[in-house]
Amino acid sequence: MELSYKIVTGRLLFVMNPCHVITIAQLYLLCVLPSKLSVAVFRIMMHNLFGAFLGVLFSVTNSRQLPGQIPVYWTQHSLICFIPVYIMYLWGPRSLESLSDWSWARASLLFFGHYHH
Repeated sequence: MELSYKIVTGRLLFVMNPCHVITIAQLYLLCVLPSKLSVAVFRIMMHNLFGAFLGVLFSVTNSRQLPGQIPVYWTQHSLICFIPVYIMYLWGPRSLESLSDWSWARASLLFFGHYHH
């Protein structure tokens, strides 16, 4: 749905917003069983969820003019925030790293930094 809005408004560049990339990662995670790759994607995604929370707290919806754009915005950002809880429920506690393991936080920061550079 969001992709069609981007095409119609001529803002296709914004398809690569972090929230859209996280949505794609979450769709992938909902379709696969836990494996080394999927757990790695999940852990990196978990450390990059702050963008969705900021999108909820500081939402900018005044530039969305087409019918349905604002509900799609709120639905997408709400699902981004709630789907990780569902994945943790499905996969169990082994999907999260221990609190003393900072390697995934560093890997996420590296990914996020390269993504925005």
